Amino acid sequence: MGLKGAEILFSPMCWGATVHDCVAAYGVAGSSISDAYVVVSNRMSQDPVRLGGSGVFWLRNYIARIPDLTEGLTVAILDLDRVKERREECRTRYPYWRRPNTYSLLIDEEAERQAHGLTKTAKKK
Repeated sequence: MGLKGAEILFSPMCWGATVHDCVAAYGVAGSSISDAYVVVSNRMSQDPVRLGGSGVFWLRNYIARIPDLTEGLTVAILDLDRVKERREECRTRYPYWRRPNTYSLLIDEEAERQAHGLTKTAKKK
């Protein structure tokens, strides 16, 4: 999703008590793979077993989170310039030699600009 320009990914979940610890790992992985913020919302229940892991992730860290086993709401201010800076930094070290046809948006800056509407193709008369 990051290659297509997503800066924030939303991931509603309904993970049970036996795997709720994996919610954070999912948020970290999603953010790291896409170089985007990931907002994870896990379920709550009326049962005695309340779940957790909900929050906002940036790479390997929570930006904001709901304490496990509680119901709540969290608010975070997201700096979308961090996403842009991270992606630009990754462009300088990303292994382009690995199947470059699968990473066309990473290796073709003009295609990336067009995909994000940053340039318009001039029409020839």
